Order: sequence, then structure tokens, then C-alpha cells
Amino acid sequence: MRSIQTKLIVVILSIFLVSMSILGGLNYWRARQIIMENLNVEIAETAKTHAGDVGDWLKARQAELVIVSVSPQVQSGDFAVMMPFLVNAAKTNIAYDAIGYIKLDGENINSLGSHGTLADREYYQKAIKGEIAISDPVVS
Repeated sequence: MRSIQTKLIVVILSIFLVSMSILGGLNYWRARQIIMENLNVEIAETAKTHAGDVGDWLKARQAELVIVSVSPQVQSGDFAVMMPFLVNAAKTNIAYDAIGYIKLDGENINSLGSHGTLADREYYQKAIKGEIAISDPVVS
């Protein structure tokens, strides 16, 4: 009698343990799936929010630069006249490392005193056509 009882307990315990292991594995798999879905949704929403923030920041910088561009010093086109103005404009706004001016031929100068030609840059090509252009980051 003892051996039948022992065999029955072993069989029932084996079925129970296998069932619980399968159930635990399925619960883990489903919980992981739900967490990953929620995480992907949250990351997408966060990215969308931050993209909107960056867009707003860029629009504000564009507006500031439009104001700089219509100043009499910049409109003069004379590097000697506009240099102090550009230096002051860059100092008063920490968002800029430098503010520059590019002539129609591509010659430029910026508030740090560097000069050269930027005629080959994509943003210059757009700007020369009258478009507002924002380039990818470039190494200073």
C-alpha cells in the first residue's frame, strides 16, 4: 500500500510541478511582452514630446537671428561695422557659440573673428535662395 501511495504522490507532484513551471514560464513571457509594449509606447511619446521641444527651440533661435539680420549694422554689409554687433549679440545669448555673416560670394566672418568661405555648405546654398536653413551639427 505504501508503494502505491508513494507512486501516486510522485505522479501528482510531477504533474503539479510541470504545470506550475509551464504556468510560471507563460506568465513571465506575457509580463515581459506587456512591459516591452508599454516601454515602447512611453519611449515613442517621450521622443515626440522632446522633438516638439527641439522644434520650438529652433523656431525661437530663428526668430532671434531674423532680428539680428535686419539690424542696420548687419544690413550695411561691412565686416568692420558689423563685427562689434555680432560679438555683442553672441555674448548676450548663451545659445550661440558664435554668430556669423556670409556675403553673397560665400565669404564669411563670425563673432569669434574667424573668416573664410562657406559657399560650398548646403545651408549657404539654401540661404542664398532666400530659404531659412538649419544644418546638421558641424564640428567647430
